[in-house]
Amino acid sequence: MEFIRCLQATEQSDIALVGGKAANLGILARADLPVPPGFVILTSAHREFLIANGIQITIEELAERINPLKPDSIEQASQSMRLLIEQGTMPNELADSIFAAYAQIGDGAVAVRSSATAEDLPDASFAGQQESYLNIDGSEQVLAAVKRCWSSLWTARALAYEYWFTIVPPDVIGPDGQPVVEEEKEETVLEGIAVSGGRTRGIARIVLDPREAARLHAGEILVTQATDPGWTPIFPLVSGLVLEIGGQLSHGAIVAREYGIPAVLNVQGAMRRIRDGQIITVDGNRGKVFMDG
Repeated sequence: MEFIRCLQATEQSDIALVGGKAANLGILARADLPVPPGFVILTSAHREFLIANGIQITIEELAERINPLKPDSIEQASQSMRLLIEQGTMPNELADSIFAAYAQIGDGAVAVRSSATAEDLPDASFAGQQESYLNIDGSEQVLAAVKRCWSSLWTARALAYEYWFTIVPPDVIGPDGQPVVEEEKEETVLEGIAVSGGRTRGIARIVLDPREAARLHAGEILVTQATDPGWTPIFPLVSGLVLEIGGQLSHGAIVAREYGIPAVLNVQGAMRRIRDGQIITVDGNRGKVFMDG
């Protein structure tokens, strides 16, 4: 069975085996652009590793127990899954193939990077979900980094993101099940940038750090300064998003659109002017946040 392929031999038609990043790097390498020497560990190698260690079923069972609306549930499953992979034993044939390929490019320090087969889809990005490791020097260190890279398929943010794209996002409606209709009052309106359409009404929850996720309840509206990939497991919980910083291409905007969450960003003073627990309405179509007195 083929486990390794030279980077220059990868093509766009190989994405299912090598992932998008490796396929694109292969195109650049064959065009004589300055791409460092490298090799790709194929998806067949990953399957062989899971089979040899008998952990695929356990990973599936852990995934089935996840409650996507409870970040702690996602985090616990992630830790268990990653430990199974990182403590697994690399099959001899696969390890020898990696050692030989590593020696062929000259040993020394390398980067062990993910190359996902599902990045940059028409309706989902999946970008930034897996991890990369730099300055890895030595055969055994490379094997360990490969396993850590594989285990990053199951980070908490990757699990939350993957779960969301197995279901159809619900329509955004008010807590009474009816469309939200709100009279616009100048003194109770905050304005920002409309980045994700829809309109939702609910309890505002001010959260300073993703580690405070336990304060959030399903259906509440997240109000914070800005988000990064560490916030991703929280997104399935919220019905709306208000950020003080950000634009159309920021993390919060991109993920809100993918999750179908109404969002208004660049709302100056939002965390100061919105009270924790206050009822607010987020209008992601017009870039406005309405606050109840």
